[in-house]
Amino acid sequence: ATMAPRVAVVVVMMMMMVMMMWMVGGSMASQAFLAAGSCATHTDCQGCLLDKGCGWCLETETCLAGSREKPLEGCCRHWLPYLASCPDECSGFKDCSSCLRVGHCGWCEDGDLCLPGSAKGPYQEPVAKARCLAKHWVFGDASACAYSI
Repeated sequence: ATMAPRVAVVVVMMMMMVMMMWMVGGSMASQAFLAAGSCATHTDCQGCLLDKGCGWCLETETCLAGSREKPLEGCCRHWLPYLASCPDECSGFKDCSSCLRVGHCGWCEDGDLCLPGSAKGPYQEPVAKARCLAKHWVFGDASACAYSI
C-alpha cells in the first residue's frame, strides 16, 4: 500500500515533464513562425540582419527565417545570418585584390567597381550587370586581377 503514493507521484512528475517539454517545443515552433512573419517584412539586408531569427539570401535578395547556417525553408547558397555584415561593404574597396579578399565580393574591371556577387557575376544589380560583362568580371582569385596593386 505504501508503494502506490510513490508511483502516483512519479507518474504525475513524468506527465508534468512531458507537458513542459511540449510547451517548450511549441513555443520554439511559435517563435520560428513569428520570425518567419517578421523576416518577410524586411526589404533590405541591414534591417533583416538586425532581426533575430532572420537571415539574408544574397542571390534572391530576400529576408528569410533561419539559423546561423541556412534558412528554415528552401535553399540559399549565399546565406548571411543574423548580425552578419551586409554586402554593401563591397563598394568600399577601390582595387581588385582588396575587393576579392571578401568572399562575396567580385571586381568589375569595366568601371573599376567592387560588387557583391559570385563566380557567375554580380548579384541582381541591374546597373552593375548592364555595365559588367562576363569578360570583365573577376571573382575569387586575385591573381586574375588585370590591375593588381
